[in-house]
Amino acid sequence: MDVTPPRSRTSIGGSVRRAPAGQSAERGGTREKACFAGIAAHGWCQTVTYHPDSHYWPMQGAETGLYLTLAAGLGALCFWRVRRLS
Repeated sequence: MDVTPPRSRTSIGGSVRRAPAGQSAERGGTREKACFAGIAAHGWCQTVTYHPDSHYWPMQGAETGLYLTLAAGLGALCFWRVRRLS
């Protein structure tokens, strides 16, 4: 399958920090560098976005709350279903 790159450079991801074409924003091995070189050869660039450190605990709290709510809902559904069947 032949993929034709767009006429202008197209970014993949967010827009906070850009890595130069063919280079990783973080330290990477040979495989990563080869991957980014292949991406750059097709006219694409990679954009890496980071959240500030101050967002860590609020995001952890939101994720924990979401999963606890889902677990409680699933537990209540199972309890209701078992009580209804017996």
